[in-house]
Amino acid sequence: MTRKRTLAPWRKHTPGPWSHDDTWKLIMHGSTEIATLRYFNVANARLITAAPELLRTLRDLVALARDPDGCDFDADGLLLDAEILIARVTE
Repeated sequence: MTRKRTLAPWRKHTPGPWSHDDTWKLIMHGSTEIATLRYFNVANARLITAAPELLRTLRDLVALARDPDGCDFDADGLLLDAEILIARVTE
């Protein structure tokens, strides 16, 4: 018997995409505020706004690693997506 894993309500996050305002201090999902950065830091804002995409890509990579034949992912495309996300966050 396989049990479906569910997250406790406090562990669920607001789905992406996330963005930042012009000051890089407000992290938003549409018009909803997700977080406010106390200090101006572009690197932190980039990392936080990329979090939903990073999580999705990491989950896809794990699924591919666990069952390469059972996934409908293009491995090269998925790795390219991961590299693009890393570059975007660390530029």
